[in-house]
Amino acid sequence: QQIRGSYYLMFQICELRKHQLVEAKVRCYSMRHSPTFSSRTMRLQRPDDELGGMLLLAVPSVVVHRIDMWSPLMPPPPLQTLQTSSSSIPQQQSMN
Repeated sequence: QQIRGSYYLMFQICELRKHQLVEAKVRCYSMRHSPTFSSRTMRLQRPDDELGGMLLLAVPSVVVHRIDMWSPLMPPPPLQTLQTSSSSIPQQQSMN
C-alpha cells in the first residue's frame, strides 16, 4: 500500500484460540533462494521492533513494514545504460 509517497507491507493478525497467549511478539524475515539461500530481518514500524514487537492478539493487530532503501523488499536500482565512446575504448597498437 502506498501512503504519502512511501510504500508499506501491511498484514493483519489475531489469535482465534479460546485461550489467549500470555505474551506475543512478531518478527518478519525475508528469504532469498537464488543464487544461494539467505535471510534478512525486516524492520517493523508497527509494532515497533525497537520496543520488542509486543502484541495483544485478543484483538486484530496490523503489522507494518516500510519499504525503503534498507528494506529487503526494495527492488534493486535500475541498471544504467553504459555509453561507450571511441575515446573511452583503449586502442590496440599494431606491432607492424
